[in-house]
Amino acid sequence: MLESKEMGSKERAEVISNTQACVIRLSDAYRPKARNELVNACIKDVQGRVSGAGSTQSTNTVRDWVVDSEDRVGGVERLKVKASLHSYAGESQPVSFYCVIKDGSYEDVEAVKGN
Repeated sequence: MLESKEMGSKERAEVISNTQACVIRLSDAYRPKARNELVNACIKDVQGRVSGAGSTQSTNTVRDWVVDSEDRVGGVERLKVKASLHSYAGESQPVSFYCVIKDGSYEDVEAVKGN
């Protein structure tokens, strides 16, 4: 038979803390992402594409973005985003793109035709 060993308050607190951290990780992994989290993932992706491997301080940056409209077909949602593309030289030009959301996850970015 196994003998049980009493835990001290320090060990008990560590077990509780580890259990809480595990529950938080699991709930974050399975909860649906909020719309702002999905749009932020899209903006981060677009920023990475326009700035390349360089720092955002020395390359083009996406700024002043706003979700203009949304369209849903089946499980795919397309959020139209309007933004400004600022160059390192200080120039700015308007851009529009779609953030494609599929089954509650950010999938990809699409160019707006005629932009």
